[in-house]
Amino acid sequence: MSFSELARKYAPWSMSKAESANQCGFRYNLQNVQKVRAQVKEASPERRIGIAAHSIIEKILKEDPTDIKKTVFRETTVQKLASKEVDEVMALLHNMYAFKERVDAYKVKLGVTNTLVEHHFSLSDQHTESASKTDVFLRGVMDLFFQTADGYTVVIDHKTGTPSPDIWDRHGNQLKLYSIAALALVPDMKATQFAIHYIQTGEIKFYESKMSAEYIREKIIPWYVGYINEAAVAAQAAVAKKGWYCNFCEYTPSCPLK
Repeated sequence: MSFSELARKYAPWSMSKAESANQCGFRYNLQNVQKVRAQVKEASPERRIGIAAHSIIEKILKEDPTDIKKTVFRETTVQKLASKEVDEVMALLHNMYAFKERVDAYKVKLGVTNTLVEHHFSLSDQHTESASKTDVFLRGVMDLFFQTADGYTVVIDHKTGTPSPDIWDRHGNQLKLYSIAALALVPDMKATQFAIHYIQTGEIKFYESKMSAEYIREKIIPWYVGYINEAAVAAQAAVAKKGWYCNFCEYTPSCPLK
């Protein structure tokens, strides 16, 4: 199974773009094809706090020599956080440093040979790392990536919310993409493990099982190709669909279903 010509037409993709197209082709077409200026909605305090927290924990994990207070001031200023919201970010620092301590111990225990923080990856249409900017088919970002000496990889994604019973249903597509990206980064890996780190609570939720390289090649990659091909069809058709995402849509004034 290979990517359709239509999928290639709309490349480069990201998982968020593919999900957007499959949710509502009308919205996708306005945003990514016609590039219509949206009615911008102000981001919620929770989202702005989340963006600031992601930037701060990235600095902490990279052992950036910059004074953390300066980093917090810069990120909370960029996100235009109110004093109460800045306090909420400051309250998360303890969990962030505790997470770094766990990561450092984890790296020693597992024999980690390579660590990537906030790694921007690019995949070709052959599911390998892109050799140049011209063959990029899909882009994405891994918050934290480990490679171990015995042939395994681990991908950890940061979230600022709290764990929910349906976390793997909600983040399943993201997990699948990360498994393909891990295989592209380490073609001879045995398997990859996925986890979500909740900054607010300090919890780390590991997916129930590792994904072997064989499983990724035989099951995940065919799913991925089909999902992107479906997204391309939806993008081309530009049909409006209703869903939970309508509450957050910037194109509501133009929607034929409003």
